[in-house]
Amino acid sequence: MARRTGLTRPEIQSSALAAGRKLIVKNGLKTFSMRQVASEIGYTVGTLYNVFKNQDDLLLQINARTLIDMRDFIQARLYKDLKGREILHSIATSYYVFAYENYAVWSTLFEYSLSEENVLPQWYVEKIRELAEVSEQAFSNMSLSKTDIKIASRTLWSSVHGICALALSGKLQLTASDSAEVLIDDLIDKYFKALVSK
Repeated sequence: MARRTGLTRPEIQSSALAAGRKLIVKNGLKTFSMRQVASEIGYTVGTLYNVFKNQDDLLLQINARTLIDMRDFIQARLYKDLKGREILHSIATSYYVFAYENYAVWSTLFEYSLSEENVLPQWYVEKIRELAEVSEQAFSNMSLSKTDIKIASRTLWSSVHGICALALSGKLQLTASDSAEVLIDDLIDKYFKALVSK
């Protein structure tokens, strides 16, 4: 692509994030680089380093967008008339559908590791927290303490994530003959019954 000029800093940032996401969807994370993103948007690598601190910063911002998209996707399917088990089932199946439809960027959330000298910035931790709150709210009408709600939410999310990871990587057939949807449904049924029987 020919060298471009004239975009503002926010416009360059937005273009780079869109291009970075596109590259991940097309090629995965293994070959991702600042140079590729710069080439995609027609700017120099130096320009990107004026907009992003480093590659970690760029990828964290791409991942943050994925977290926001996932949260919005799940919340949009939480209809007001849902109750109890239905809420948990909606969250779990929405998570699976989002992961299925956005596998490349979803898997990048878990495949990418920060460089050793960097730590997760607070703004990114907050995006994770906002997503976690969606599932925690599903337990709010149950007779559980705040600590138990957090544990229950994380346990359920971890379990659903495990099913998704196995199914979407093509490895579920190694552990079960049932589909991901069947396993998620069974998980929700049994987990909900265990919680309400406490």
